[in-house]
Amino acid sequence: MKNGLSKRRWPEFHGWDEKAEAIEILAQACGAYVYCSQKHKYLNVEVQRKASTPAQTKALYVLADLIEQLTDCE
Repeated sequence: MKNGLSKRRWPEFHGWDEKAEAIEILAQACGAYVYCSQKHKYLNVEVQRKASTPAQTKALYVLADLIEQLTDCE
């Protein structure tokens, strides 16, 4: 598969790979960079390079927060 799904980063946590891939692709599309890692029992998402516009950057932070909340419940 494309974009890292062939090698599972978090095989023990269902859905984490897909969530990480989704925000990574969105970040790349708007000129940003996010780093996804495991923190305790949730997927930590850090916006390491801001997007082309402040609105895009804000949207990435909102999505990062949602992903962290979603994975904390799993």
